[in-house]
Amino acid sequence: MSSFILHPQDNVVDAATSFTGTANGRKHSLAVVVNEDGQVAGVLSLGDIALALSRHKAAVVTMTVDQIMTRDVCAAKADDELSALMELMAEKKIRHMPVVENGVLLGVITRKDVLEGLYENASLELKSVTEFVFRSGARY
Repeated sequence: MSSFILHPQDNVVDAATSFTGTANGRKHSLAVVVNEDGQVAGVLSLGDIALALSRHKAAVVTMTVDQIMTRDVCAAKADDELSALMELMAEKKIRHMPVVENGVLLGVITRKDVLEGLYENASLELKSVTEFVFRSGARY
């Protein structure tokens, strides 16, 4: 899990420019917006920026992140089951989800992270079943 963090009073143009770099070695299309207390205030996506440009045109250059961010954040908890997260992400049509405990950001989990985790779990389960079958001497 990694996260790309912005603050509500950050300038939109500066925030947009931040998306051209990497966070923890990964490119991102979503940033988590945290307030001065470290609490999650919203998220800002490249889609939010494109929508703001469409609606506000050149005025976007004077706007702040809190004016265009998504405030209704769908967040995960650290102990959520991967299968439940996959279902929620599919239902909400989202690819990134902040992981939050007591309002504080722990990181961001992506659909790719969830799929990789589910694949790893399935591979471990298959390996365990295969080892059991061969250790037990069962023929069928």
